[in-house]
Amino acid sequence: VMPDAPNGWSVEYGLVMLAMWWVMMVAMMMPGFMPSLARHHSAWRSRLQHEKPDRLLAPVFMFVSSYFLVWLGFSIVATGLQFALERTGALHTSLMWSSSSVLSSSFLIAAGVYQMLGLKQRALAGCRMCQPLQPGSPHSINRQAAALGFKEGLDCLKSCWALMALLFVGGIMNLVWIAGLTLVVLAEKQFPGGLRFSRALGAMLIAIGVWVASSQFV
Repeated sequence: VMPDAPNGWSVEYGLVMLAMWWVMMVAMMMPGFMPSLARHHSAWRSRLQHEKPDRLLAPVFMFVSSYFLVWLGFSIVATGLQFALERTGALHTSLMWSSSSVLSSSFLIAAGVYQMLGLKQRALAGCRMCQPLQPGSPHSINRQAAALGFKEGLDCLKSCWALMALLFVGGIMNLVWIAGLTLVVLAEKQFPGGLRFSRALGAMLIAIGVWVASSQFV
């Protein structure tokens, strides 16, 4: 159970929220990220088989750290949005979910529309693709690993940011909601029909958003 935010937030509380967001993003993206890491790890092991074993740690570290550095940027923005929404009263300060049907319906419809856009589909295709390594020395492999991790992180961020924003609807600390979104992201990225699934999900989110919006007038 998270404590209520102090009036105006403190620096310490803001840092705790930032850490919470980043840890949550790492946990939610990790299931879909691991197959890509495994494929790259196998390629690096084959490339560096004649080198010392510790040479393999560097590209793995560069790939993982650059990927999740992208999600640190998202976490900073999400923390700022959380602060703003709490200030307006649209977000419950302790339960950390939407207390406004307008906010909930807006986020649901926006996420659903984004699922249908070509930008989403291109980003998801890039997130699903394992980029090949180019020949080079161990040092250039490390740089490639960092670049590949950053590119995959950006593709996944462009693909998933609207879904991650739905945490403000269902609850930032709602474990059932978090698990559900994690499975959705995993299905989009790893399942054979991930691109079709994402469009079907978009239609469903729009329908739910419209229902939430209309329910306030009933």
